Amino acid sequence: MNKNSGTYLDIPGGSTTAGAAIEQWQNTACACQLSTFHPSGGGAWTVKNVDSNPNLDARDSSSAAGAALVQNAASGVGSQKWTLVDAGGGYCKLQNANSTLVAGVAQSSTANGATVVQWDNANLDDRLWKTVRIN
Repeated sequence: MNKNSGTYLDIPGGSTTAGAAIEQWQNTACACQLSTFHPSGGGAWTVKNVDSNPNLDARDSSSAAGAALVQNAASGVGSQKWTLVDAGGGYCKLQNANSTLVAGVAQSSTANGATVVQWDNANLDDRLWKTVRIN
C-alpha cells in the first residue's frame, strides 16, 4: 500500500501480458493486487504477482529515473530484484537492485490508474510502501 495515496500496486485489468505497466489502484481484493516475495540472494527479493505470475521489473531493465515498472517473466536479471529498505513507521522503500532507484508513483499522484515508476531515493510519501499480509 502506498503511503501517499493509500492505494495498492495493481496489474491493469488483471493483464497477463509481459510488459504491462504497473499502476496504483484502490483496494479491490483482486488477485491482480496480490504479490508474493521470493528470496533472490544478497537480501534481495523478486516480487511475483499472484494473478498473472510475472515479476515486478523496470521496463527494458532501465536504470533511468522515471522508467515505468512493468511485469515480465522471471529471468533472473537485476531489474527484477528488489530490496526492502526500512523507512520507519511500518513503511519501506522498494529499491531496485539494478538501478538502485525506488518504486514511486508518477507525479506523486493519488489517482487510481497512476503509473508506478522508479525514482531517486528521496523520503517522499509516494515512494513509501507498506506490505499488507493477507493470510
